[in-house]
Amino acid sequence: MPDLTLEQAQSSARVGTTTQALLERLHREHIEVGYFCDPELTALPGGSPLKNGDGRVVGAVDVSGLTSAEDPSVTDAMATAFLAG
Repeated sequence: MPDLTLEQAQSSARVGTTTQALLERLHREHIEVGYFCDPELTALPGGSPLKNGDGRVVGAVDVSGLTSAEDPSVTDAMATAFLAG
């Protein structure tokens, strides 16, 4: 069984945005995550990409286990701290 937190981080890195933003896009465009034909892609909130100063994705972080509002706030703060150095 795949590790959900790993899938959230990988999804964030691959799409280049937070999994929260991906979830919002899916809702806004009325599409299912399966639309992307990738069984390992998830839109559960908690994944945030790590970007360098040029805006390139160099990794991702994920927090899982808090509320759906708290997970993204923690990873967003981590991504901001990463960018700040």
